[in-house]
Amino acid sequence: MEHEEDDELLYGGADEEKESDEEKEEVSEESEKEEDVADDNSSVSGVTDIDDDDEEELIEEEDMPIPRVGIKNQLKKEIIYIDPENRKTRNILSSYELTEIISIRATQIEEHGRAFVPYADLTDAILIARRELQEGKCPLILRRCVGRETTPAGTIREFIELWDVNKMVFTF
Repeated sequence: MEHEEDDELLYGGADEEKESDEEKEEVSEESEKEEDVADDNSSVSGVTDIDDDDEEELIEEEDMPIPRVGIKNQLKKEIIYIDPENRKTRNILSSYELTEIISIRATQIEEHGRAFVPYADLTDAILIARRELQEGKCPLILRRCVGRETTPAGTIREFIELWDVNKMVFTF
C-alpha cells in the first residue's frame, strides 16, 4: 500500500485531481470576471474583441470613403495651350529632351514592336528610335511648360507649348 500511495503522490493521485478540478473552477471564474472587466475597459481604450459578425461589419466600414472634414479641397488646374505663332521657346531640342524622347520611343518599340522606319539592319530599339527621329517619322509630341500662375480663387494656370519633335533641330 505504501508503494501505491507513493505512486499517487508522484503521478497525481485521486485527491490531487479533486483539488485541481476545484482550482480550475476558481481560475475559470476569475478569468470570466477579468473578461467582464476587459469588456468594460475595451470601450474606454478603443480596443474591442472581434467576433465573426464584427469582421463582416469591419470590412464594410473599411470600404466606405473617409470623410474629409477640415481639409482643403484640391486646387483646380487649368491648362492653357499657347498658339504656335506665339511660342516663347526656341525649336531646339535640349540634350535632356532628346534623351527623353529617344528613351520613351525605344520603350514603345520594345513593348509593341511597331516602328515607322525600316529596321532590318538594326536590332537595338534605341537605334531604331534614333533613326525615326532622324528621318522625321517619330510619333511623339513634346510638351514644354513655360509658366504657371495662381489666381486669387486658387486655380493654377499652366502654360504649355506643344512641339512636333520631327520639326525641331537637334544634334547627336
